[in-house]
Amino acid sequence: MPYTGFGPAANCAQCPSLDPAKCPADACVLPSTPAPDAKVWHYDKFLHFWAKYDSVYNLNPFTRFVHNVEEGLAAPGAYSFSIDDFYGNFGGPGTGMIIDVGGTTHLPNKNAYDPFTQYFAGWQFWDHGTICGRPVNFKNKTLGYNYPISFWSNGQKANPKECIVQLFTDPSEQDYVKYRVVEVGRDPDDPNDTSAPYIVTDTYTGQQHSVLGLSGVFASRGDGKPTPNDAYCMQNSTPAVVAAGKCTGNLSAHGDRLNYVGVKIDPATCPSGLDATCGKPLMNLNIPAWCGPGTPNACPG
Repeated sequence: MPYTGFGPAANCAQCPSLDPAKCPADACVLPSTPAPDAKVWHYDKFLHFWAKYDSVYNLNPFTRFVHNVEEGLAAPGAYSFSIDDFYGNFGGPGTGMIIDVGGTTHLPNKNAYDPFTQYFAGWQFWDHGTICGRPVNFKNKTLGYNYPISFWSNGQKANPKECIVQLFTDPSEQDYVKYRVVEVGRDPDDPNDTSAPYIVTDTYTGQQHSVLGLSGVFASRGDGKPTPNDAYCMQNSTPAVVAAGKCTGNLSAHGDRLNYVGVKIDPATCPSGLDATCGKPLMNLNIPAWCGPGTPNACPG
C-alpha cells in the first residue's frame, strides 16, 4: 500500500515500497496500532489519482474515475469521496456560488482546484494593496496575510502569465512596493498556453510529471544565501520603500500538506537564485513587512 507507513517513522522511512524488507506490511502498512508519529496518508501530489486502476499507487479508484480525462468522467470540479477530501475542503474569499453543469465554460477561473498550485502573496503591516489588478483591503494590518494569486480573470488566463503585486504604506497611496511574478509551466486547462513544460520527477515512483509554479523573483531554497534586491521592485517602487529595504522579497515552496514531498531539493545542485524550475515548484511570494521608512528591521512583534 502506498502509505508512508503506519509504524514508527524511523522503521518505515522507506515506505511506500513493494519490497517487504524496506516496508514490512505487519510493522508499517497494517500494524495493530498506528505509531504516534505515523503519517497516515501520503501527501505526495502525484499519488492521488494519476495512477492506473491496477497500480498499487492508486489510493482511490473512484477519484480517478470521476476526475481523470483518459479513463474517467473528466469532471475536475466534481466532488469525490475519501482522499479527495484533501482537495475539496478549501476555504477562501468569495462573493457567491457558481454552478456550471457540463464543463467550465462560464467559470472565471477554469483551473480545477489543486492544492499544489495555490499561489499566495504574504505580508504584514502594509495598509492595503492590489493583487493581479484586484483590490485587497485588510481588516487588521498588524496581522500577517496570505492572499491568493490568480492568473485568471473573467474566464481568461493572463497572457503573458504575469501578476503585479502592489502594496501601499497608507491610505494616501503615496508610497508603495511592487513585485512582478510569472507562472512557469504549461497549464493543461488553458488551450492557448504554449509555454514550455516544467517537468519534475517523483522520487517515489520514478514518474515524470508536468507542473506549474511561480517565477520572476529570487528563489529561496534554504541554503542560507541572502536575498538580493529585486530588479523590478527597485525600478517600480517608490524611493521611501526602496530605501527601507522592502525590495528583498523572495519566492518559496509550500510545506506540510501542500508540499511536493516526492520532489527533492539538493542545495548543492539546486541553490537559491533566479532559476525557478530547479527542484520543488515555488508557490509563495514573501514580501518584507512595512514598519515605516528607515526602520526595515524594527517591526513590532
